[in-house]
Amino acid sequence: MSKVKSAESEVRHKVTRIRALKSRLEAVDAEIGALIPRVEAMLDALRLGSPIRIEMDEGPNGHPTYLAFNKVAKQWRLCVERTTDDLGSELETRPLSEVGRDERAYIFDEYLQTILDHAVEEVERRIKLREGTIRSTVEMVGAVEKVLKTEQDAAVVAVDPASDAPDERLPAALAKVARVARANGTTHD
Repeated sequence: MSKVKSAESEVRHKVTRIRALKSRLEAVDAEIGALIPRVEAMLDALRLGSPIRIEMDEGPNGHPTYLAFNKVAKQWRLCVERTTDDLGSELETRPLSEVGRDERAYIFDEYLQTILDHAVEEVERRIKLREGTIRSTVEMVGAVEKVLKTEQDAAVVAVDPASDAPDERLPAALAKVARVARANGTTHD
């Protein structure tokens, strides 16, 4: 009989322990769940303006699974993206808050820092592209301004200073530039 009581006591102890652990697991999962909107708000505050995505694992169909920060119903969200077909062309997007607790915890542990690193790299890449855009635009505008200045100088020489009548050989646009230059007092006559 003492073996039965001992076995019953041991089972009771395990059941009590499981209940306590389950309660703690639910509390920890709730904390992780509460962190999701905070992380989304943090990433949204960076104002990236376009989605970022990192490859996580290979899915069951052999195609990658991604952790992405993109718009879902007009709101920037952390999402898990999976392909739903064998070709890898159909993408299913689920907000991180809607995936299973174990997967959520795994993603936070393994990939949250990586998506933040990727966001930094993405902003750096955009800065570099925009700086290149500024350089090439400044060069182009400078070249156009130089051409217009040359044409303006030619128009001023070709127009009779006493008349608004352009030389017949000049296009009307150059004559207009010359009139504007005269009106602004920037002629070279």
